[in-house]
Amino acid sequence: MHIIGITGLIGSGKDAVANHIIKKYNYKHIDFGDIVRDYATKAGRTHSREDLQATRKDFDQTRGKDFFSKDVVRIIKESRWEKVVVTGFRNPEDVEPMRIELGRDLIMISVDADEQTRFKRLKKRGSPRDPKTIEDFHLQEKTEAEIFDVRTVVSTADYHINNVGTFDELKAMVDNFMRGLA
Repeated sequence: MHIIGITGLIGSGKDAVANHIIKKYNYKHIDFGDIVRDYATKAGRTHSREDLQATRKDFDQTRGKDFFSKDVVRIIKESRWEKVVVTGFRNPEDVEPMRIELGRDLIMISVDADEQTRFKRLKKRGSPRDPKTIEDFHLQEKTEAEIFDVRTVVSTADYHINNVGTFDELKAMVDNFMRGLA
């Protein structure tokens, strides 16, 4: 079994890495965000960044910070998938239960990029929840840092990809990583 966890700060290129692995290497995909969105919907909340953060915080306080991670492990085990990409890690508690349950089958990748590169990508992406100004970007990062501990998750990754080049360069780095798994 190969479970690849992908983490990184907003705009670093996590989805680009995940999508490349999913398409080229035929991996299944689980996103913590999709699970949180499902619970937010059930709670009558919207899918705005603020409501999703509030949903996550509520579950952390009422069901434990490892609730969503345990749900991901359950999904992987019930589905019996052999190759899975998991995205949306926000806290060390997202990783630890998976490391305990999956052992060496879980490999964490951190996708890194400098602040300016990440902000430019978010502006180009143009999602309604993405920041429009550098000030909005800083505020969004500050808010996420107050709620989540992504930087700690990034620091504990098994493999780091510095995503400051072209998309082709990123794919080449991912392909190099995937060759190492075989």
